[in-house]
Amino acid sequence: MPTGKQPEPGEPERSGTADADTVAPRNKTGLALGILAAAAIVLLLVHMAMGGLVALASSLAFHWLGLERAVFWGILAGLLNSIPYFGPMIVMGGVAALGYLQFGTLDKALKAAAISLAITSLEGFLLTPYLLGKSLRMNAMAVFVGLLFWGWLWGIWGVLLAVPMMVVLKSICDHIEGLRGIGELLGE
Repeated sequence: MPTGKQPEPGEPERSGTADADTVAPRNKTGLALGILAAAAIVLLLVHMAMGGLVALASSLAFHWLGLERAVFWGILAGLLNSIPYFGPMIVMGGVAALGYLQFGTLDKALKAAAISLAITSLEGFLLTPYLLGKSLRMNAMAVFVGLLFWGWLWGIWGVLLAVPMMVVLKSICDHIEGLRGIGELLGE
């Protein structure tokens, strides 16, 4: 809050902004919590955008294949994409069954399932880690390796919690002097 007092000659002028090095320890907690809250919002926005992209790409691909109700299956693919492993599998199985029932050939059914798998795989293994890394100012490779590691260790829960845990870890490392190297490694 400005006091109206002019700085003494030779005293630096204060701008009113703070970084982690100039904040009192009590305020560092608030700063860290604010960073985590902003990261959670970014995480949700990226996942929502990726769901929309999967829905659009799947709808167009299913329409190109000639599947009935392509838009419905595309939207379902986008919605279920938020459920690791099982969501894309449900869509892949449903589209394969629809393809077989509609066209009567295993070839078309497998083609529909493969396209569904390709879209969700490209999104999940390449695009989402890249966008999360850029938007959260984290190394995309660290995000990708973190997703693989925590998914391997804890399965579905590991995939769901990998990025939030890594953001917390990076935030903690950025605010503790001895751990800043790890924070820099996880950062861009």
